[in-house]
Amino acid sequence: MSSNRDIRLQISFYRHVKRRKLQTRLGPEGVLALIDLLLYAGENKPDGSLSGMTEEDIGLAAQWTGDPKILVSALLEIGFLDNAPSINEQCSSINRTGPEYSIHDWFDHNSYAFHAPIRSEKARKAAAARWGKQGVTCSEHKRAMPQASNSNAPSPTPTPIKKDMSESDFNLFYQTYPIHQSRKKAFDAWKKIKADNGLPEIILAAIEKQKVHKAALKTKGEFVSEWPLPATWLNGRRWEDEIPEAKGSW
Repeated sequence: MSSNRDIRLQISFYRHVKRRKLQTRLGPEGVLALIDLLLYAGENKPDGSLSGMTEEDIGLAAQWTGDPKILVSALLEIGFLDNAPSINEQCSSINRTGPEYSIHDWFDHNSYAFHAPIRSEKARKAAAARWGKQGVTCSEHKRAMPQASNSNAPSPTPTPIKKDMSESDFNLFYQTYPIHQSRKKAFDAWKKIKADNGLPEIILAAIEKQKVHKAALKTKGEFVSEWPLPATWLNGRRWEDEIPEAKGSW
């Protein structure tokens, strides 16, 4: 289960034409089902992909009491759902036996939820870096451990551990970036730009947004440029590239 605990819904949602269409077609229960589905995604599907979920699964997640096919059909036609591969699946070849649903424009509206796994992994690695190498033992375990010596020799002063999260942040970048080649050059480029003080989060968000943009262009049959090597992308400060705003969002 994801560590994320909220989703973002714009204030204008209550008067948005897509919401009104959904309410006209399925009644207030349809709007509530949509909100429940978004809440479910925020907690269990933080990347917005409903990969592996059937129409019945989606109906259960949305707590919809009617025919799940009617709900999914309405959400697709109105534009709250997409029938397309998820962002991560766009970059690999996967055999599919059925529709792959995803929530429309999830990253644009819920990038905080999207990055919940990244934040959790980063926090885990930071905790491991801080405590894992220091041999810290809780008092209960300490009492259960035998003393190494009964001598009165003074305990050595522990050597301070230098906190260097650059490699940890780089690992997250390298895992997120679509191409895994020339790792050393990429790490050298990472250290060169001194990615700290919030820059890693900006870089990760830019990669995901560029993934979404390229996937949208590919869906429309438009030209999609290849991803450069990670070192080239970093040296060119490509996270600063402007991306056209998506149209028709909710």
